[in-house]
Amino acid sequence: MSEHEAAADAADPVTLAALGVLAYVAETLLHEAAGHGVMCMAAGGRIAALAPLYLSCSAASAPMVAAGPAMNVLAGLASLIALRATATGATAGAYFLWLSLIFNWLVACGYLLVGAATGFGDWAVLFSGVRPDWMWRVPAGIGALLLYVGVLRLASREFAALTGLSDPDFAAKARLILVPTGAAAAVALAAEARQGAAMGLALALGCTFFVGLTLLGVGTGSGESKARNGALRIRFNGAIVIAALAVAAVFVLVVGPGADLSWL
Repeated sequence: MSEHEAAADAADPVTLAALGVLAYVAETLLHEAAGHGVMCMAAGGRIAALAPLYLSCSAASAPMVAAGPAMNVLAGLASLIALRATATGATAGAYFLWLSLIFNWLVACGYLLVGAATGFGDWAVLFSGVRPDWMWRVPAGIGALLLYVGVLRLASREFAALTGLSDPDFAAKARLILVPTGAAAAVALAAEARQGAAMGLALALGCTFFVGLTLLGVGTGSGESKARNGALRIRFNGAIVIAALAVAAVFVLVVGPGADLSWL
């Protein structure tokens, strides 16, 4: 059995899917609730509604808008530090940290790129005073693209250190990357379908499955690589699967159509 086949067989696909759902929902709620939401309340505002891709605040301000992307940057950094410090081996916990890293940082870079290209989202609000708008959109777009490529390279190195695979074949990539990001895409699209907006559906897909597609190029290109903390082994974990199902249900049914938080 090749190292690629061994790695794929050592990772239970159901648990991988559950980890992808948990990492994606955590990234989204960190951006909207912990980022925008906490800063909204700190400024004395009230949250009217929380949805997968927006938060309505009665006291919108530049710091409140910036808090969403900033929270993703901090969460990605915390995930990277924790991933490199873990001593428990290449298990489900470590893989969750890697997924959290890629979702938080790649989505943050992609969000900036989309904002620069379309004038949509937080960045358009933050730079609304810059005229003509190409003066911020062009450098922001170039910077976002360079950052995205840089994060992909970082993710590749961490993937190799975590799994022991420096140049995984497609079967291993499909199982280890497309399964969790594909599961996240299913939940993201189901939640955004409650809103029914084409832009929302496109963004949901971009934040999940597109991230997975770009990660198909992972590989350090430096030949064989040994796992930092032992061979990858993610066995079926019922607790993780149940938690992911519960989180997905709440995210789709409650947050998806826009949760009313005016009572806070």
